[in-house]
Amino acid sequence: MREYLNEFFTNRWLGRGGPVAWAQESPNLTTIDYYLWGHMKSLAYETKVESRAALHNRIFAAAEHIRNHPDNVASATRSPPNECRKNA
Repeated sequence: MREYLNEFFTNRWLGRGGPVAWAQESPNLTTIDYYLWGHMKSLAYETKVESRAALHNRIFAAAEHIRNHPDNVASATRSPPNECRKNA
């Protein structure tokens, strides 16, 4: 994956070991960010992806799925870490 990113996004991608460092505990990412991206990734990669076009279609389908199920997003905002912070 890194080879692909280096080839197509030279010095422009974020990640561990990438050209642009991103702090692991970045204050810009919230629980909902982690939930949404993780959930979208799990939907997109439910089965093996055969092509770039298929991945593109799955990403859009995953976004549509998330958009049509706002109750899942709402439940993520009530996750245990958030509850702990509220009670601290």
